[in-house]
Amino acid sequence: ARTVLPELQTSCQVGLAAATSCAVLAPGLAWLMLQRSWLSWIALGLLVVQLSTPGPVLGIALIELLNRNGLPGLIYDSPGVLVIGLTARFLPVAVILMTPALEAIPRQIIDPARLDGAGPAAQQCHVVWPLCWRRIGAVWLLALALALGETACSVLIAPPGYTPLSVRFFT
Repeated sequence: ARTVLPELQTSCQVGLAAATSCAVLAPGLAWLMLQRSWLSWIALGLLVVQLSTPGPVLGIALIELLNRNGLPGLIYDSPGVLVIGLTARFLPVAVILMTPALEAIPRQIIDPARLDGAGPAAQQCHVVWPLCWRRIGAVWLLALALALGETACSVLIAPPGYTPLSVRFFT
């Protein structure tokens, strides 16, 4: 166990960060897609493309995007690139899992908040999140489980010194 402790720590830290970002972003994106506007169709299209992109292709795209001088290079050389990669891999799954919970929220609860002047962010904070906290927790747990075992993208983008446990076992 001591020989893989650094990789285990990296996996836990990166997995927790990616799962948290998925759980935070998923309700808002799922809510956006349920609004049936032109913006929701664009978000849906992007999530479908993101879901159908294989892990190695996502890894290569992140390398091309972030392997530069300046701020992108700093992100690329840090565990942040792993958080971005894992979030990009599992955010579509989180959105798919959040959609039924948001569809179940009755309009009779949302409309008074909107009439009282609550904008989209206030509706999320004061109406959606309190009603869906159990589903958000389940999405967080699933994203954590997927992030801890992800290898396809991580094997390409893991910076030196920040190798996740799944990549260690793979190599």
